[in-house]
Amino acid sequence: MSRVRAFFAAWPPPAWCHALRLAVPSASATARALPDEDLHVTLRFLGGTEPGQLEAVGAAAARLRWQPFVLRFARVEWWREAQVLAAVAPAIPPAATELVRGLGAAAREAGIEGDPKPFHPHMTLARRVRAAPGRMPELTLDLSVQEFCLAASDTRAAGARYTVLQRWAAARAF
Repeated sequence: MSRVRAFFAAWPPPAWCHALRLAVPSASATARALPDEDLHVTLRFLGGTEPGQLEAVGAAAARLRWQPFVLRFARVEWWREAQVLAAVAPAIPPAATELVRGLGAAAREAGIEGDPKPFHPHMTLARRVRAAPGRMPELTLDLSVQEFCLAASDTRAAGARYTVLQRWAAARAF
């Protein structure tokens, strides 16, 4: 098995994705909207990982004890340089910070440095968005995070597709 582009993420339920799509304007004709089943919040990007590292990081993640939290998506932003339309959760709950910190420690334990950028909770909605799609809506859409996943990214000509490899639930649910 070859290297896998892996990451930890929170995956919203289909009904939540539907509510988000209703609240956000469609992007331009040149944009590539992510399918609802690929919408996620990256908690920690791991990058190219070997099969043994995936197994080790999964085992380390399974030992984490964490509390559920809510991410409040409050606005939509267009990121000119990346040509991305994203829903953004500007406030980071302490439980989210603790989980992300734990995932970083799990990655290091498995010999994975991963992405050093700080956690900025967002959900990419569309790529190749060359211009802002008009007035950006304000949102009030709460995502209850009660589990996280280890996922793999398969980059294709038509865009990346994601596969959930493992899931872990919070120490207690809401």
